Amino acid sequence: MIYCWMVSTQILDHLAENARKPILEIARNIVASGASVHHPVRKMEEVGIISRSYIKINQEKLGYTTQAFVGIFLDKATHHTDAVEMLEKYQKSPHITIQLEIGVC
Repeated sequence: MIYCWMVSTQILDHLAENARKPILEIARNIVASGASVHHPVRKMEEVGIISRSYIKINQEKLGYTTQAFVGIFLDKATHHTDAVEMLEKYQKSPHITIQLEIGVC
C-alpha cells in the first residue's frame, strides 16, 4: 500500500509540473510500466483527486498586452435580452473571458 501511494504521489508531481505529460513519459521517469501509471491516474480522476488539466496561455507573448475587468449590472436581465445575447456571443471569443451570471441581486 505504501508503494502504491508513493507511485501516486510521484505521478501527481509529474502532472502538477505538466498536466499534458504523456502517461508513458511519466512511466519512464518513475521507472514503471505504462499500465501502472495509467490505472492510478484514472482512479484519481474517478474519485476526484484529479479533476481536469489546464493550459495557461501567455497573452503578452501573443501581443495582447491590455487586460480589463468590466462589470455590467442589469436591473432585470429579462428586460435586457439584447444585452444578454450580446454578452453570450462575445463569450465564445477565445480572446475575451466573460463570467456571465444571471440572477436576482
